[in-house]
Amino acid sequence: MKQILLFVFSFLTASLIAQPVISSNIIAPQGYTYKYSRSSNVNNFNAGSTGANVTWNYANIDTTAGSMIQKMVKPDTTAGFSDFPNFINRAIEVDGFLGSKSYAYSYVTNLAFEFYGFKSISLNQVYTNPSKQLQFPFTFNNQFTDYYHDADSTYFGKTEVKADAYGTLVLPTGTFTNVLRVNVKDNYREFTSWDFDDNPDDSTMYEGQYYRWYQPNSVAPLLEYSKLVSYVYYLGTRYNVDSVKHLVVNRNVLSTSLEEVENTFNAFVYPNPSGNFLQISAATNIAKIEVADLNGKILKEEFIDDNQAKLNLENLAVGTYYLKMITTANKQRIVRIVHY
Repeated sequence: MKQILLFVFSFLTASLIAQPVISSNIIAPQGYTYKYSRSSNVNNFNAGSTGANVTWNYANIDTTAGSMIQKMVKPDTTAGFSDFPNFINRAIEVDGFLGSKSYAYSYVTNLAFEFYGFKSISLNQVYTNPSKQLQFPFTFNNQFTDYYHDADSTYFGKTEVKADAYGTLVLPTGTFTNVLRVNVKDNYREFTSWDFDDNPDDSTMYEGQYYRWYQPNSVAPLLEYSKLVSYVYYLGTRYNVDSVKHLVVNRNVLSTSLEEVENTFNAFVYPNPSGNFLQISAATNIAKIEVADLNGKILKEEFIDDNQAKLNLENLAVGTYYLKMITTANKQRIVRIVHY
């Protein structure tokens, strides 16, 4: 269960106004695939400074320890949906043990992102008072506190969320400017008996600490550090039970279907960043070129039959996009481009 809880809160997004601003209209659409690498040096991780114009340099993070894939799916197609309110509009599918699937359910409006629980092979947890993960819009120094509990009244929790810094984030995957960091503290209590009183001996306690770095218009954190500590009290003395840590780097966040897009041929895209025109030189003939925003929405489409192309970007707003190239043999390659 702790493995699920570490990741189900991670699917929020950011948009640029004056400073990085998280807004609801760019939460990932259904069909979106999240690919992550887990880092093996999580125990030595330092979350860095708070404040404005911070630089976090994690270029040397080792991301060879493992990987994880999560997908945004249609809620009412999942096995656990009937246990949740019918207005749920977001579901995350997580690959589990021996091919099993787990699902995290949320409700996203233009005001807030609320987590309603999850369904796994061994546990079904439904919150009647949901856990608010973000309120919109959300930018530097914004903060709130939220209280939540589940349908069985066995889980009671408190979440404190603050955007405590913004600046430049350096990762093995690249350097990202105007990044917003969100600091989340999540403390909750799981009762282990039916005697729901103030005696802590009746329950297991959990303390969660999460740091997430968001790029404007991204659909998932570029980086997340999470730590969840569980402990119990016996006769007034605290005993730590477990501590789970994760450091996760977002390494590929674009897919327009439930299948991952593989970069199966070589192509050179330049200059990048670019002004009004982008040159493409590929190792094989390209049949179609698509330019999509970071939600996967196609903004521009051109059909060609050549291994060379010049793409006009004049009508696109300044920002970051994905360039998708599809060959005549239906092979695909995706490149992140920056237009200024």
